[in-house]
Amino acid sequence: MRNKVIILLIPLFFASGFGLYAQNIEINPPRPAKSDDYLKQSLKTVKKLIRVGNYDRALNLLMSMKKSFGNRKEIIDELKNVYRNKKDYSSLKNLILNELKTNPDSFMAICQLAEVYFLTDSLDTAKKYWEKAFELAGPSESRYIILAGYYRSYGFYDEAVSVYRRARAIFKKPQLFSRELSDIFLSRRDYKGAVAEYLRLLENGTEKKTKISKRIVSIASEADKPGEIEQVINSAIKNNPDNPILYSILYRINILCLLYTSPSP
Repeated sequence: MRNKVIILLIPLFFASGFGLYAQNIEINPPRPAKSDDYLKQSLKTVKKLIRVGNYDRALNLLMSMKKSFGNRKEIIDELKNVYRNKKDYSSLKNLILNELKTNPDSFMAICQLAEVYFLTDSLDTAKKYWEKAFELAGPSESRYIILAGYYRSYGFYDEAVSVYRRARAIFKKPQLFSRELSDIFLSRRDYKGAVAEYLRLLENGTEKKTKISKRIVSIASEADKPGEIEQVINSAIKNNPDNPILYSILYRINILCLLYTSPSP
């Protein structure tokens, strides 16, 4: 009799408790493990939200992602973007300082911390950290470009030029960063400085000489006093009198000077 009761209760158990459990699984299935595809799609959404200025929604989504994926670099980078765009410099600073606890020699984190100090009116501290970033740049040419870019973006052109020239001395390559330096000089209407850098490229021989010579003449045509460019070319000829391209450039600049000095009809 007891066995019959047990047999009768088994289907009842499945019909009640286990049945409800199975039903719950069907209605609320367990969440699949967070995948890299989910992360990529979420990051795309975050970027779109930042682009349209919806920083609060972007921040909420990033915090949710952080719970699922931890301190993934992609998430931390976008958190920095949000805080920077929101001008929440306090949160941005804390985020960078936490990153530096685990990686105190992070070049990018040091650069970013310096920028935070600059944006919060602590210029001396900012320059101190940018100088530390210079010391951490090491053998990476791109790092010097990044560092000089920070200076240039905030109008510190002399500091940007100094970064390139000091790095050039470290690498012992006189033509290194000539294009970056010529861009800075041109933005400041320092045509003599820009031409001097293009002449370095011409001496190096890795660039197309015809293209460089045309660019030098073009810069001379933009200058208020092309005669000053003529002086730079003459100095280059003294140092390298056997270079025929220099004489060709000088001839064309001489024509420009004549056009500038000729009286109007």
